[in-house]
Amino acid sequence: LTPTQLSVLHMVAQGFTTTEIARRRGCTTSAVEKVLGVIYRRLNVDTDSAIHPRVEAIRIFAAAAVLPERVD
Repeated sequence: LTPTQLSVLHMVAQGFTTTEIARRRGCTTSAVEKVLGVIYRRLNVDTDSAIHPRVEAIRIFAAAAVLPERVD
């Protein structure tokens, strides 16, 4: 995902609405919706699923995220 897409996904994970994300990013709600659509496609989110696409996108991204090994 691009930095913009990651930023939007992070705000979605924090519970921000589309309107709140648009205000914070200084863009329109339609621009945020377009970015969300790209995120859903890139993560292969089934937007027809019973699970809300925002929740599914976060779940898929978190499951695929590679975290650095812990160094003690």
